[in-house]
This record gives sequence, structure tokens and C-alpha cells, in this order.
Amino acid sequence: MARGFLVLNLLVGLLLGLLYYEHGPQTAAKSTELVDGVEAAAYEPGAAKPTRAAFVVLVRNSDLRGMKQAMRQIEDRFNRRFNYPYVFLNDVPFTDEFMVETRAMTRANVSFGTIPHEHWSYPAWINQTYAQECRQRMHEQKVFYALSESYRHMCRFYSGFFFRHPLLQDLDYYWRIEPDVEYTCDINYDPFLFMQRRGIKYGYTIALHEYPETIPTLWTTVKNHIAKHPEFVRHPAGMRWLSATDGDTYNRCHFWSNFEIGSLELFRSPEYQAYFEHLDRAGGFFYERWGDAPVHAIAAALMLQKHEVHWFQDIGYYHNPWHNCPQDAQSRLRCHCDPAKNAASHYWASCTHEWLDLPNANTTGSRGMLRRGFTDLEDLSDTVDMPFEKSTYINDPIHGYIRLNKDMLQIIDTPQFQRLRSLKQLGTSYFVFPGGSHNRFEHCIGTAFLAGEVIEGLAQRQPELEISARDIRCVTLAGLCHDLGHGPFSHIFDNKFIPQAMPGSKWSHEMGSEMMLDHLIDDNHIDTLDSSDVSFIKQLIRGCAPHSSDGKMFLFDIVANKRNGVDVDRFDYVQRDCYNVGVRTSYDFSRLMLNSRVIGDEICYNQKEAFNLTEMFHTRYSLHKRVYSHRAGKAFELMMVDIMLIADPVLRISEAITDPRRYQLLTDNIVHDIERSSEPELQPARDLITRIYRRDTYKFVDEYLLPPDQASAISSAVTAAAIVGFRTDNDDFVERDVLINIGRINYGKGRENPIDHVRFYSNYAPNEKYAIDREMISLCVPEKYEERILRIYTRSSDKRGQIQRAARRLVNKLNRDLPATPNSSPPSMTPNRGLTIPDNRTVADSKRRRLLF
Repeated sequence: MARGFLVLNLLVGLLLGLLYYEHGPQTAAKSTELVDGVEAAAYEPGAAKPTRAAFVVLVRNSDLRGMKQAMRQIEDRFNRRFNYPYVFLNDVPFTDEFMVETRAMTRANVSFGTIPHEHWSYPAWINQTYAQECRQRMHEQKVFYALSESYRHMCRFYSGFFFRHPLLQDLDYYWRIEPDVEYTCDINYDPFLFMQRRGIKYGYTIALHEYPETIPTLWTTVKNHIAKHPEFVRHPAGMRWLSATDGDTYNRCHFWSNFEIGSLELFRSPEYQAYFEHLDRAGGFFYERWGDAPVHAIAAALMLQKHEVHWFQDIGYYHNPWHNCPQDAQSRLRCHCDPAKNAASHYWASCTHEWLDLPNANTTGSRGMLRRGFTDLEDLSDTVDMPFEKSTYINDPIHGYIRLNKDMLQIIDTPQFQRLRSLKQLGTSYFVFPGGSHNRFEHCIGTAFLAGEVIEGLAQRQPELEISARDIRCVTLAGLCHDLGHGPFSHIFDNKFIPQAMPGSKWSHEMGSEMMLDHLIDDNHIDTLDSSDVSFIKQLIRGCAPHSSDGKMFLFDIVANKRNGVDVDRFDYVQRDCYNVGVRTSYDFSRLMLNSRVIGDEICYNQKEAFNLTEMFHTRYSLHKRVYSHRAGKAFELMMVDIMLIADPVLRISEAITDPRRYQLLTDNIVHDIERSSEPELQPARDLITRIYRRDTYKFVDEYLLPPDQASAISSAVTAAAIVGFRTDNDDFVERDVLINIGRINYGKGRENPIDHVRFYSNYAPNEKYAIDREMISLCVPEKYEERILRIYTRSSDKRGQIQRAARRLVNKLNRDLPATPNSSPPSMTPNRGLTIPDNRTVADSKRRRLLF
């Protein structure tokens, strides 16, 4: 009976697999090929295969270890059953060690070949002196592989010669493999046979955008070739994948060629070879750094129909830093990759979905329209030395590689922006959390990166929004400049110091950012931003603007979202602060970015991200509770405010908020300025700095969570003077000894649930927005979203006990006297027993017990 059920289950599974394979949606993973028993077949080494195919590997002798790793993966995942041969190619002869050890990795046939000299050398028409100058120029602009000659030979070889090697002459298909790559899923079918039976000519796993600095004239050269050889464009619909401007410009989309399975018929065709010869004569492989990936991709897009190019979504693949990982639950059973790291899910980087969205038939466009403007182009020889766009890349611990374009660099490479390197993101919390040493500098760059990703993603997913290049530029620069106006120790300066140094002042760091932006532009003679651009950037930093005449109010939600607080500033600082102080978070901002769209001039999110958003707001609250409002951190904060208040009459710190030249010099280094000073009036400030270094801080006395509806009344009643009024005859503390700190911690929208202000959409109605009740997200969400904390500190550590007892007598009186409000019971502030200081405890006792512990 058991055997019968087992057979029945296998038959049902096989039938469902066949039905799914033949009728499943195109975007779903097709994990097995079940034609003529291919899934269960095993080809013996040396035996005839249903397709004439092989693995093709261009590799150096020094890459042996990485090559063996890649072979081990492809053998375990696929080739131990199918035994397709390997063809290894090198520009020098392979060593005996390489040949022996790679042969030992497989039962399949292995061949080794040397590349002909003419396929791996400078052609006669290349000016090698000029090529060297070009490489040096790219190196100065920090382009990857800028100085490498072998990389350029490799790209040229794969673009125009690999298919001509004698070892490939008897092959119809090839599968390109590189060292150090990973195959993360079992491949239970024959991709070569799959392609042959369906007429597929080119297969890929990852599609990305090429670095613009490497191909500045490639598209010009391609357009030149099309103008002379219109037959190259066999299927014009593919142009829509390469260009959003009817072929005038190139969007840099390409299939990442370190993985490709292809038909050699494509590359052996006269059309492709004429195309390569034209590119080769132009010199861009050596004068620039044209890669084989865009060269192959342009040909595939224009010469093949959509059904002849296949996304192998079901083949798990990793080449640093990108993954292709199947997304369906069935495929995950045979994979070990992380579905969240799938390159195609990163809409801002991937071009895969744009390819899938192409029409299956060439029913739109015309060859004449696609060639518009091609005939009057100048020859590439007149433009080959066109200047490279200035840009650079940085490796950020949060976001990975970030490209800084010329607009960003002209802001970053200024004294006003570099000043941010000397402003700690967490202010005095750094004295408590040693990992919190990061600065406003990297936060602003991260925010700019995310701002660009969000707006470019919206532009790609919703072209109907008509997001312009100016919109993208200004939103990105607003993210970059939004914190230019922060003062020493970040929020301490504008939230604590300025209100005491300049009572009644309404100054904020956002106002400082606008002032510093104007100063930065004027002082560095930046003429690429006109007055309307600058005004627009300031409005984006504020997050509010008058009615937008072009109907793009959603742009003001990206950097500083006043509707609900979901913005890229928060995305970056929450993730960056968690990373640096060691607080774990489970929310994923990249999913929020990918699942956002504009509906009714407002950025909305897919309803499945509701809990993810809730987790983001909770993480913000947690950071405030555990880090930003840490008791010891607040003690350091109070001391730093005192230091600046003492120094203000001498150094005139507060006056700098109206003078950008002086403000430019005002950073956390104000502490060192005070230390270096010999002014006698600054001695008390220097003494406090010494106390900070010795960790002889102001002492925490007591704290109370205030009843929400009575918080304002209690805050007004609990003052240093009021506590002094409850001294006993034996107490000797004075008002100067007492410090009151009122803190407000919430989820980002005061006492309200910020999720109530977010709008969502569903997959079934992507153009309709709606609110989601918190009960629909979870039954474990908070009842309240804000707390007010009253903390008492003292400047005199030996008077802690006196002050605590006096403060508690005051609190008891308030509990009796303050009336109930219409929405609450009478106030009830119960002292925390764990904080009660014994009558006989001294400071020395405290220190001794800490040391003994």
C-alpha cells in the first residue's frame, strides 16, 4: 500500500511539473526540463550529447584555486550528471599543474588552448601612447580596471574572437564560466538542450547598467554602424530595451556576460562580425574600456527576437557583488542562496524587468524611426578623445559601492561639505557607544545615494510621472546637502545650546543648511546651479513647498517627508546608527524602496510592506530609547551644553549662526579650541572637559515617565527652583546643583501612529491608495506612540541623595494636587525603587562597589 501511494505521488508530481513547465507564467522560475526524460538523463564522459556544446573558460594559470572552486560548484550542481566538456583558453600556455589539477575536478573531457597572438595584442591602428594616456586619465577618475591592459584584451577577445578559436569550431553552444563564481542551485535539466529545442540564442542570469565612464563613445559608434548597415537591426523592438529616446541615447543596459549560455551561430553571423569590426576599428576597447558585456547585449537586443533571449531565473548564480536567486518556494528547496539578494529585485540596478516587459512581437516602432538622426553623425575618429564625465566611487559599509557624479563631487569637494567630517552623527552618545564614531559626512552621502535610487526607480517604473533630469539632480543634491547646517555635536547645538544662549531664537539646523548651501555655491563659484535650482533644493530639504505647478508634490516626500516621516534621511540614519552602535534591526529599507509608487501625487507602498514600515518606526523608537536618550549620554550632553555656554561670551559661538564664514569653522573641534585657549574666563569650561575625559560626569539622580495628558503641567511644575523649595534643614544643595532634562521619545509623529499617515496599494489595484488599520497589521502594536521622560541630574555628585529625596517630596505633592484632565486620571508618578539612593551611600561607596564588581 505504501509503495502504491509513493508511485501515485511521483506520477502526480511529474504531471504537475509538466503542466507548470508548459503553462506557468513567464516570470515564474522553471526549475526543471522534463522533455524526453532529460531531467533523469545522464550523459557519459566522451559520449555523444544531444547538443554540441562545452564550457568555455578564459583563465590565467594564477587563477587555479578560484577555477577549481567554480568547477567544483558546476560539477556538483550540474555536470557530474551531464558531463559536458571544458575548453580552457589562455594567452600563454597552461602549466602542467593547472592542467593536472583541473582535469582531476571532472570526469568530462578537458581541452586546453592558447589564444593566437593577433587576438590578444594591439592592432596596428591603435596609438599605444594615446591609449596609455587614456588609461591614466581613467585611473585618475577611479574607474575600475582603469590601468589594466589585460582586461582590455580580454574584453576585445570575448567581443570578437573567442568563437573563432579552433577548439570551438565543432561547437554550436557555449557556457561561459569564470573563476571564483558560485552556482547556488541544483540544475536538474540540460540548458543546452532547452535552448536548442526552443530556438533560444542567448541566455543570461543578471542584467545591469554599465558604468558610463567606461563607454562614453560606444553608443555613438553603434549608431554610426547602424547608419551604414541598417540590416544590423533585425528586430527593432529590442531598441526599446537599450534606449528610452528612440535610439538617440543608450541607457547602458546589458546582460552581465560573466555568465552567458549562447549559440555560436549569433557571433559567427556576417552581421555580428561586421559590427565587431566596426567597433574594433574605432579603438574604444583600448582608448576607453569597452566591455564585452554591452557589446554582446547590444547585438543580442537588436539581432534577436525577445523569445530568442532567455532569463535563466532558475539558475542560482553569484559573481561578486550580484546574485541571481530563484524567488519561488519550490526552487528554494534546491538552492542555498538568499532570495532577498536577488539582483532582479533591485529595480534601480537591474534591467531584467525592462527586457521581460518588451512586446513579444515587433508590432511597434519602425526601423526608420529608430534610425532617426543617425545619418548625419560624425565618424568616431572625430570624437574619440571626448572628455570623460568626472565621477568616482566609494565603498560604503551600509550601501556598498556608491557612484559620485560630477554634480555631487562639486558639492562634496568643498570646505563647507568637508566640514561634516568633524561632526559626530550621534553627538555625545559617542562617549557612551565607542562604535558611534561615524560623522554627518557619510550620512549625507548615503542619503544622497538613496534619494537618487528612489527617484530614479520611480522614473523607471512610472514614466507617466514625467520625472525630469532636473528633478533627479535636485532631489539627489537635496539629500546630499540636507545636514550642511548642523552645529557642534549635532542636535545638541540647535536643540539645547542655542535656546539657552539665544532665548526666543527660532533657529534650526535646516535654516543653517540653507545658509551654508548659499555660502558653498558662492564661495566655490559653482555656476551649474541656477537660482531656481537652489530654491528647489532648499524646499526639498525643508520637505514642504508651496503648491507645485507641475503636480510633483511627491518629490518633497523623498528627503524630508512631513506627511509620515518615511524618507531616505531616516532610511540611512536608522540603518547607519544601528550598524555602528551594534543594535540589530529586522526592517529592510530596500524592500520599501522597491515596493513604492506614486498615487495621487503621494508616495505609497505595497500593502505587504505595512509590517516592514511598522518595524522601521519601532527601530527608530528603540534607537531613541537605548542610544540617543541613554542616561549617561544625556549627562555628557548636559556637560557639553555648559561648556559651550561658558565659552560663548568669549568665543561668541552663538553669533556664528548668522555668519556662514564663521559657522564653517564651527565643529566638534570647538572642544579643542577651548582646551588650547589660555583665556582665564574659559578655565571652568576647560575643567569640565577634563572631567569628561576622566568620566567624572554630572550624576543621574532620578527619572519619571510622565502621564501623557499631564506631561506639560508636570514639566512646568518640576523645576530646579521647585526642588530646592523641598529641601530639609540638613540639605545644602542650591538651584545651580540641579539640572532638569525633559525628553520626548516617539515613533516619529508625536502621539500618533505614523502608519496612520502612510498610504498603501495592492497588487490587484496598483493605482488606488488606502490606509491600513493597525489591527490589520498586527494585534501586538503599541497602544501609545510617545512617552515623555523627566530626568533629574546634578552637577554636584555628593548631593545626589539630597536632591532625589527633595524631588520625590515635590512629586508626591504633585500627585496629590494636580487635578485630573477630562481624558485621564489624576497624575500618578511612582518612584522607581531600583533608583532609590540609600541615605548612607556616598560617592566613594559607589565607585568602590563598581570596582569590586
